[in-house]
Amino acid sequence: FTLDYFGKQIVFSHCPIQIKDGQINVHGHVHSKERLLEYQTVLTDRHILVTPEKHGYYVLSLKALIA
Repeated sequence: FTLDYFGKQIVFSHCPIQIKDGQINVHGHVHSKERLLEYQTVLTDRHILVTPEKHGYYVLSLKALIA
């Protein structure tokens, strides 16, 4: 799903997906470096990985993620 938040268009998905200019993709699914290689043609600096082990199993605020 897509959400307009703090003036940004955020696309939420399970796996990293292609996004349009101006969008941010918040996603999970990539739990290892090997899995990351599967998506290297899709990933940009506007893809934010939120798998729990990457962030120490803490709850993350969306505002902090997109800042």
